[in-house]
Amino acid sequence: GGDDGENDDAHGISDEEIRRLVRSHSVLLLQCEIPEAVNLRLAEAAKFEGDPSAMVPVLHDAGGEDRVMSEELLRRVDFLIPNESELERLAASYPSLADDRGGDDAAAEISEAWHRRRRIQQRLGPSLDLESILRSVRILQRRGANHVLVTLGSRGSLLALKPPTPARPPRLVYQPALPLPPGRTALDETGAGDCYRAGFAVALLEHGHCRKGEGDGDGTEDATMLRRCMKFASAAGALAVTKRGAVPSIPSREEVEEFLSWVEGEGRDGIFDDGDENVPSEEVSSHGVAAPAAASSSQMEA
Repeated sequence: GGDDGENDDAHGISDEEIRRLVRSHSVLLLQCEIPEAVNLRLAEAAKFEGDPSAMVPVLHDAGGEDRVMSEELLRRVDFLIPNESELERLAASYPSLADDRGGDDAAAEISEAWHRRRRIQQRLGPSLDLESILRSVRILQRRGANHVLVTLGSRGSLLALKPPTPARPPRLVYQPALPLPPGRTALDETGAGDCYRAGFAVALLEHGHCRKGEGDGDGTEDATMLRRCMKFASAAGALAVTKRGAVPSIPSREEVEEFLSWVEGEGRDGIFDDGDENVPSEEVSSHGVAAPAAASSSQMEA
């Protein structure tokens, strides 16, 4: 936002005008530097009842101003995208429910579902409190959040798809941080998280997205498509750390595609989905990220 308050309100603009504005675009990316009331009006316009095919997918960057997100807005966001600390803060902002925290059967079920895919756990490394992340995701999803995409810095990103029923744990898709090619080093993390989120939005738009009730037969989104989106986003976030400054570090489309071609040629995309029956085995470093001989892994948090 700027000093003239252009992000401060949407008063004086009719619902129809806002709906027309939102529907003229293919994806809506919200963030916490915009007032909650404005975000809610925009999200409502994107989800206005009518032709489901005309609905606009809503993504919400949880960074920026530290504030509670209303459950009303939470329900209208298709992809909530916090980093690890933002996830914890958001979850802690809601009053506790009976089975939100601590050793309950539901949390144990989520943990057990995760451990069915132990190689993903390996890649995250021992320093990550995975059960805490999954408990926070559960808190948000019990209050209406749909899919929660958590950025984990040098450990990659984790997508928790909203389960078809509250009793079931979310399906998890994990994208490790992509290794940088030889000759590239991490210089500045500023803006890397923004590039990741923007990259995910672009990929979601280009690959298409599923509506509620479509997908893999269990009420989830098309996991194959979402894996591609996460890999594209990871490439954008990884390249952003190789240049200094928030704006100069934004990679071009050509740079992202060239980088992805290198990654795929090296066989180092490493994305795992806990719904896959066969998970490939690959050597991992002590930090849970595949590490090429002359490259450092990317940082993806803003």
